[in-house]
Amino acid sequence: DVWSLGVILHVLLSGKIPWEATTQDGLFKQSAKGLPELTGHPWDMISPQAKDLVKKMLRINNDLRPSAGDCLLHPWITDPAAAKGTDLG
Repeated sequence: DVWSLGVILHVLLSGKIPWEATTQDGLFKQSAKGLPELTGHPWDMISPQAKDLVKKMLRINNDLRPSAGDCLLHPWITDPAAAKGTDLG
């Protein structure tokens, strides 16, 4: 599912899960609230295109979430220049 892949992409880009909580129930409640904040470190070093893809993949409403095919056509995936602003080091 694209939402799960969005969580994985968030972890790969930031090194953290999108939501933080001390319990599994708390984590479910946080994720149900919607998109995580993509500000501050390390997000200030990540390209706008990468953040756009993460935001789209983590939409709560499945009808508004892109398909896997749509994700593969996203500029961050298809345009090498779009990925240049992403520092994965």
